[in-house]
Amino acid sequence: MRKLVFLLIGSIVICSLSACSDDDDKYESRLPIFNDISFSEERLLTDQRVTATAVQNSKGILLDRVEYRWDANMYEPNDSTMSYVNAVLYTDNSTNPTCTFKTPEYPGRYRITFHGRYNISGQSTNKTISGTIPSGNAIYVYTPLMGEVTVVKSFTVYAR
Repeated sequence: MRKLVFLLIGSIVICSLSACSDDDDKYESRLPIFNDISFSEERLLTDQRVTATAVQNSKGILLDRVEYRWDANMYEPNDSTMSYVNAVLYTDNSTNPTCTFKTPEYPGRYRITFHGRYNISGQSTNKTISGTIPSGNAIYVYTPLMGEVTVVKSFTVYAR
């Protein structure tokens, strides 16, 4: 009987040690990490066609469908000239998201915002991570089913 109890305790210990492996990390979803929003022009001038790119420092892991949205504080909503792809399958297209827009007619300091909303296909918990980029910041929000990235950058538009 004593041998049976020791055998049972030993098997419980072995099972509990094998359950604490790093295999769970293989199934953890990770949002892409962005290190900047870059522009196609070095110096932004009034009434200029520009492409903004949200530059990924590292690609996301275990993500599938994603919705993109770009905003800027330089337009009335009806007057916006922004154009971008708003939905992709991340597993098929994990390239850097881009947006094309026309700079405003008045010089000044403006702000552009990239939003990415990713479906989590692995494991995730509720957490928020903040980071910085040149002239801006990035916020990463995880939930068990969805991950959201918001990247904000300030920039200057100069007179022609």
